[in-house]
Amino acid sequence: MQYLHDTFKENKTLIKLNLEENPGSYCTVVSAAIQMYNDKTITKMDLHGKSIGGITMKVLTDALINNETIIDLDLSKNKIGIIGTKYLSDVLQTNQTLIKLDLSQNKIGDIGIKDLAGALKDNKVLTILELAYNKIRNNGAQYLNDALKENKTLIKLNLEGNPGSCCTTVSAAIQIRNDKTLIKLNLEENPGSYCTTMSAAIQIRNNKVLTILELSYNQIGNNGAQDLYDAFKENKTLIKLNLKGNPGSYCATVSAAIQIRNDKTITELNLQENNISDTGIRYLADMLRNNETITSIDLSKNKIKDIGAKYLGDALQNNKTLTTLSLQSHQIGDIGAQPFAVALQNNKVTNFLSHLILTNLDCYMLDTQRIEPLQQQSIDQTTRSFEDER
Repeated sequence: MQYLHDTFKENKTLIKLNLEENPGSYCTVVSAAIQMYNDKTITKMDLHGKSIGGITMKVLTDALINNETIIDLDLSKNKIGIIGTKYLSDVLQTNQTLIKLDLSQNKIGDIGIKDLAGALKDNKVLTILELAYNKIRNNGAQYLNDALKENKTLIKLNLEGNPGSCCTTVSAAIQIRNDKTLIKLNLEENPGSYCTTMSAAIQIRNNKVLTILELSYNQIGNNGAQDLYDAFKENKTLIKLNLKGNPGSYCATVSAAIQIRNDKTITELNLQENNISDTGIRYLADMLRNNETITSIDLSKNKIKDIGAKYLGDALQNNKTLTTLSLQSHQIGDIGAQPFAVALQNNKVTNFLSHLILTNLDCYMLDTQRIEPLQQQSIDQTTRSFEDER
């Protein structure tokens, strides 16, 4: 078979050499290589499931390196492995025509992916890359993520069926950044933990069309929530970020903060029993300063103390729309209650905080200066006498 390849390598007229059902492992690639050399009309080549190995890939890549017509190459379900991927990577560094490449189920692994990622770094034409079921772990996913940070052409990277927990989010991040038609992305119930936001948060900040992002039940902690918040600071299109079922205490307020900033139709916010702490409430408070649509917020049964109450009270001093705020069952004392009194005293908007619910708090009798403005409103407040503490 090597003789056939060497003989026909310089031939410019043979466009088809049929070697089907021959036992030689080189038969498929020699036939394909000759067609690549001479057939100037072929744009798609299907070589899936042909038992192509790593060494035999050299024959194919020698032909592909100067090919200017193939735009779609299917090499799925072969045995390319690390060696074959290295040969292919060398070609991809210079190839200017290949748009779609399917390498699914080829046992490439992290080492092979490292070579491939390096080749893709400067590739300007490939738009679809299939790498499903290739034993790619987090190291391999990281190689791809790093290499493709500046890539603006790849819109689909399929990493399905790989064991790396970061694979799903690296794939999503690249799609979000480059696919300008994407308006909804669902990454629900992936085990990626911090990986879910490691890449997605960084890449998504430049997307101008995404309106809905589902990231529920992804083990996202506070670091991941912070990354998402930072990434979306300048985003004006995302109106729904679902972080339900994640353990990070910041998740609920980060999600709410992004929603109230961009969704101009929302008027009510229910955040009761979301494990929101003083730090978490700050995300929400920052967005409430200039919000003009929210009229009702339920923050009952969270973990807001004096510091969190101060963030919230300070943010509401210039608010023009909020009429109902529930802070039931928090550890808010006199210090935390004071900013609400100041907000009520200074805010001139009719019905501002006309229903301020402060039941079951830790605050005692407010002093005269702070309670007078509160008495002007319809406020439900339960205070405790000092005898209760004896």
